[in-house]
Amino acid sequence: MSYTRDAAYKIWDLEIGNQEYGYDFSGKKIKKEEYGRPNEVGWIIAHIKPEKLGGPDNDGNIMIMHHRTLAEKGYNYPEFSIDHKRYRVCYEEKKDYYYIEEIVEEDEDD
Repeated sequence: MSYTRDAAYKIWDLEIGNQEYGYDFSGKKIKKEEYGRPNEVGWIIAHIKPEKLGGPDNDGNIMIMHHRTLAEKGYNYPEFSIDHKRYRVCYEEKKDYYYIEEIVEEDEDD
């Protein structure tokens, strides 16, 4: 799915809100007006479950990501690492959407 700047900004407003700057799920800073630009605050709209691995090309499988976040995630599914943190792609069947959650290891002393 390819997005025009206007369509991307609508997704920004849904995910980030009426803000000039935001952060993707991995904590990388992004700037609204830098959509599609591979720079320090540039971002894109990417598939959570890669299409090559059977992910659908629909709104329930997209997310705003910094360019470097997507490069690090690549086609890794369902688990992957970014900046030394581990993540898992989850699927909500009832509402038909994918999301990403951080994998937090529990301390054995707890």
